[in-house]
Amino acid sequence: MFDELQWLRAAGHEVEYFATADDRNEPAQFAKLFPEAHDYSPSGRPSVAAVVDMCWNRGAAAAFSSVLSLFRPAVVHCHGIGRHLSPSILPQAKRRGVPVVVTAHDYAAVCPCVTLIRGGREVCSPRACGRRVFGGAIRHRCIQASLPRSILGSLEATYQGLLVQLGGYVHTTICPSRFMAEVLYHGPAGSELVVLPNAVPQTPVSSPNREHRGPFVVAGRLTPEKGAATALAAARLAGVPIDVAGTGPLLESLAAQYPESTFAGLLDQESLRNLLRSATAVVVPSQWFENASMSVLEAMAAGVPVIASRIGGIPEQITDGREGLLVPPGDAEALAAAMRRLWNEPELAMQMGAKARQTVRERFAPSAHVAGLTEIYQNAIASS
Repeated sequence: MFDELQWLRAAGHEVEYFATADDRNEPAQFAKLFPEAHDYSPSGRPSVAAVVDMCWNRGAAAAFSSVLSLFRPAVVHCHGIGRHLSPSILPQAKRRGVPVVVTAHDYAAVCPCVTLIRGGREVCSPRACGRRVFGGAIRHRCIQASLPRSILGSLEATYQGLLVQLGGYVHTTICPSRFMAEVLYHGPAGSELVVLPNAVPQTPVSSPNREHRGPFVVAGRLTPEKGAATALAAARLAGVPIDVAGTGPLLESLAAQYPESTFAGLLDQESLRNLLRSATAVVVPSQWFENASMSVLEAMAAGVPVIASRIGGIPEQITDGREGLLVPPGDAEALAAAMRRLWNEPELAMQMGAKARQTVRERFAPSAHVAGLTEIYQNAIASS
């Protein structure tokens, strides 16, 4: 989202933020109008007011109405408004004839726990929830393995889905992958679905050293569905080094179980890029339906091959044997074989890295993304 804003501004567009108040926010023209944020984390205990705001945030609606009057945008582009801002801001735009575009970063439109993971254990395929009423999440306790939270989340998703659909508030939903578009096609109707891949800026690439073989790298949040445990088990099977960048609930247990591996913790952007550039390959061992992995694109932009799970939208980013290797999700032995192959064939790894960087230039460049966004905005404005 921040990259999009930067690219749009560079192309001459005037763009401003609207969000809940948070000390970590970027500077914003209308920050003084931002509504209060609530703690909906697993460890938090949301108040009655927070639960009400989750479904319909009157404070956010009033603040957004003021911002619309002051800024007078041609289009509103939403990223993840469901829980904090809520759909309450959407009627404010419709009332003024301002079209709304939404980017689907997750599966919130069809899944109360947004990840399409049934009961926190397995991918939800076929989907257990209905088209409009999401009782399946209650039955399987999909939200934090908690019956009360699953009931609350299902009611929220059902209410918001019906509200947005019946209100006709969203003109276009941007799907970063064809896989996402196929999933949402079978969910609540109400907006046009358009596939527009994510983009990633080019990063400097150092000259390859044919005698140097850096470690494998896995980067991301350390949660079960991201598959870091599978990557570490595979590295041990293959007898190759692996560095882990990121934090999360599994950090302590994985560090204790795999003391031979390096755990770098949460890295800033430049440190992460340096780690990626030195890698033999980046491993993306996801065990959930990745939409359009930024980890994959960032590795490819750095000229590094990717070994990834054949799941969700990842196969749309990588052609097996060209930019990297695809393996079945959760299969440590298959992943170990792929890691061993690139470790033993550094020339092949460099060839794949070069092709990966070429693919990013051709298919995932910021210029192409901004052109696609501009066309989507123009179509929405013309239809409003």
